[in-house]
Amino acid sequence: MALHPPQRPAPALRALAALVLGVAGCATASAVSDEHPDLRGVLREEGPVLGLAFSPDGARLAVATHAFAFVRATLVVSVHDVASAEQRELARLPAYGDERVHPLAFSPDGALVAAASTDRGATPRDLESAVHLLPVDGDGPAPYDPPSELRGPGVITSLAFSPAGDEVVACFAVPVDWWQPGDATTRVVRWNLETGEVTQARDDGAFGWSARLSPDAGRVAFVDAPGEATRVEVLDLATGERLAPRTPVLHHGGAGSLGEGMDAAFSANGTALAVGLGAGSSGSSVVLVDLARGESVVHAERGRFLPPCVAIAPDGSLVASGTLAGGGFELWRAADGERAAAVAPAPVEWRPMGTLADTFSVAFAPDGRTLAVGDRDGRVLLWNVDRLLGRAPVGPPASP
Repeated sequence: MALHPPQRPAPALRALAALVLGVAGCATASAVSDEHPDLRGVLREEGPVLGLAFSPDGARLAVATHAFAFVRATLVVSVHDVASAEQRELARLPAYGDERVHPLAFSPDGALVAAASTDRGATPRDLESAVHLLPVDGDGPAPYDPPSELRGPGVITSLAFSPAGDEVVACFAVPVDWWQPGDATTRVVRWNLETGEVTQARDDGAFGWSARLSPDAGRVAFVDAPGEATRVEVLDLATGERLAPRTPVLHHGGAGSLGEGMDAAFSANGTALAVGLGAGSSGSSVVLVDLARGESVVHAERGRFLPPCVAIAPDGSLVASGTLAGGGFELWRAADGERAAAVAPAPVEWRPMGTLADTFSVAFAPDGRTLAVGDRDGRVLLWNVDRLLGRAPVGPPASP
């Protein structure tokens, strides 16, 4: 999921334009029809879908959306039952109103959802973020009160639980100077839920906006594209060792960093990293980096200039990429980088302020047979991956 989508008109202006122009009878076409034959279902939210995370058993889906009230944005964290579409709101948290994506993570037992809030200070770049651990069920554990180390300046870019569920890890992007918000360092904080103690607090000078944790919270990846070549580094949080690909990851013809709208995601086993890159002269691209071999194995040119959000299927066979350029998504084969499936947005004649049903987030279910796609219109589209690929399902039927 892309951390910093390109700047949009202020939320208050968009809301005012939508209200005024909507009264004039302007249509707001959907990116895809709810009756699409490859859809399992559609979940509804009240604002842009900026974060998605499936529970370990795939039965529930955590969703982070923005709700706007005049000039103030609120992060709404909800959990949906995938089979019944029943929704339960977990919290409303402070949010920064530029539609940055908010990370979410389920605990291994599915009882907690970790979410991040971001509050604006005295200036637009004076931000403070905090980790919140939210019980999924009303009769679940009481909310935890994170220590002060899990509250700090900057923006939280990634969250993950340890495999045992006894620790939660957060990556903070801490701006170096408020007048240079694009430059940020990384602070990684590990918190033990049983003792309430912070067991690791590590400051790192590498590419703060790009930090992404592996699912087991054991590694953190950094991606930067200062020129023609994209650099990837992976830090082992236990040993402090760094892994960098032996060969350049890719030449994408543009400059930037994840802080300018790119995205990255680990595979379930932490051995591969998908990277979505934008702003290149040939458009955006999707790359799969084999961390064991230390080289790039997929380089799929997408032909669009805005950066994609990305996710890797649990078995590592597919990479999903959504686009901010008007919605839609694509599936790429990890073995050869060929496009396996694509869903394009329906034609949109006109929308207030030029907005489209952009895709902000993608996530695979644990069995790899459902792909959740969140868009600007507040919808979470649940796609049947087997049908998209034109293959017969394997094993028992998945939940509708």
